[in-house]
Amino acid sequence: MQWLFELCNEHHYVTWNKREQDGVVQLFFCHPKGSTLAQCFPTLVILDCTYKTNQWRMPLLHFVGVTSTNHTFTIAYCFMPGEKVEDYIWALKRLKDLYSDGCLPSLFITDDDQQLQTGVAEVFPEAKNLLCAFHIKRNVCANFKKSMNKDTPEDLEKIKADWDILWMSESEAMYKINLNYVERLWGKTYPNWISYVKTQWLARKEKFVYAWTIEIKHFGNRTTNRVEGQHAILKRASRFVHHLREVKT
Repeated sequence: MQWLFELCNEHHYVTWNKREQDGVVQLFFCHPKGSTLAQCFPTLVILDCTYKTNQWRMPLLHFVGVTSTNHTFTIAYCFMPGEKVEDYIWALKRLKDLYSDGCLPSLFITDDDQQLQTGVAEVFPEAKNLLCAFHIKRNVCANFKKSMNKDTPEDLEKIKADWDILWMSESEAMYKINLNYVERLWGKTYPNWISYVKTQWLARKEKFVYAWTIEIKHFGNRTTNRVEGQHAILKRASRFVHHLREVKT
């Protein structure tokens, strides 16, 4: 971790750290270009945590933004001791420090991490928080597979199509029609799946269904795929930095 400090200082990163008796427990770092781009394009922030890109196996919270020409850029990273609400709040407050008071992010896209969502609501109370539609669909399909009739494997593909039609409903009226269709078509055969979908996801439809999010300025971004794409770049860079460190030492 000390070597990372030195590297950040060498390249003039914006950094904050949280120290306890055992040393640094949380580190937020932002490249100068990331800070500049964040201030130029503050509207949208996409967040995700990864564990597979660092030797410390600490949660690494990755903040990503989108330019007016639809290009993805990394805003900042934050190594965290865990994924508690207070860990997220500290990281999000450091993110907030990058912006001017009158130009804060108005939308966050996250996965279904309740601690992270609580942190966003605490630090950015005026912002909207959409849930990643890709991860929701993956969970919906995974739950369906648990009760899927082995004699009709084609049901899974039909469910995928029907789910897309449902969550992409562009009006509340169409949503009600599509939900009624899904319940009538699948309710008798897969009642547990219907119950799961309604209680786990549709109870929070305003966070991902088109009819409730169509007026939000998300610029076509409804998933955390952009930040996961940046994870892949980060992994390649991490391998290079690891080799560079070995050469320098």
